[in-house]
Amino acid sequence: MKIHHLSFALFLFSFSTEILASEIFYFYDSEVHNSQTIFSVTKFDVSKSNKIRAEINKRLVFDSNRVWSKEDLEVEARKRIASDPQLKSLMNEMPDSFKYLQTALELKVLKVPAIVLKENGHNWIVYGETNIQKALVLIRNSSDYQRAAKASQG
Repeated sequence: MKIHHLSFALFLFSFSTEILASEIFYFYDSEVHNSQTIFSVTKFDVSKSNKIRAEINKRLVFDSNRVWSKEDLEVEARKRIASDPQLKSLMNEMPDSFKYLQTALELKVLKVPAIVLKENGHNWIVYGETNIQKALVLIRNSSDYQRAAKASQG
């Protein structure tokens, strides 16, 4: 068992100097993918906005026996938001739940799950993998990555 821990520590050390100069991003859907990792990564749960929207909708259900005008609905919704601290908090969280979109566009992420290693002006993306360690090994062993690493050294 000690050999396993030692080999894992050596594995981490071998990446440590390169990873420190890099950024790792993990795009996932928390309803489907695991988000636990030992690596320092920026995580983006792409399902967060849908969860917030669903919770807001639950809290803004109106009596269906009454006929509501658009104005009445708006007034009632504002009252509920003002009087319900959790609803107010959800409304405030909503814009932040979409911040991943800008980063995903900048990194050219097309689907989830995706692990992105941003290093030396390149974005290395692995789709379909949720294990960050495996994704980093796949990236580092790719011929494109090795070619770029050689080019940046010499």
